[in-house]
Amino acid sequence: GAGAGAGASATQPAMPDPHSARDVVIIKTAEPLGITLASAALNGEGSIFIRAIQDGSVASRYLDLKEGMYVRSVNDIELEEATEEVATRLLNQLYEDDEFSELSLSVLEPMHTSL
Repeated sequence: GAGAGAGASATQPAMPDPHSARDVVIIKTAEPLGITLASAALNGEGSIFIRAIQDGSVASRYLDLKEGMYVRSVNDIELEEATEEVATRLLNQLYEDDEFSELSLSVLEPMHTSL
């Protein structure tokens, strides 16, 4: 059977669920991170979410990271006002920065709409 969400378009996910906040710490390697970010306009507020996670990438090994999750901050740098372009550049820059051996992402899951 097809997995849930098969064929779903890459439109923005539901509102973030404030109770689902958690930190995911990614240990950096020489391999690509594999996260594609996008921005969603929520209540006139820009929010960055994970549009795609590349198969076989570093990020794909972290089961706590899922497509559609919101990224609030990376290494304590808030992404609230960031555009998609700025957030992507920041994420890659921090990932490639040798000063830190890990990347700490503060993430939120989208709300699960109950029918």
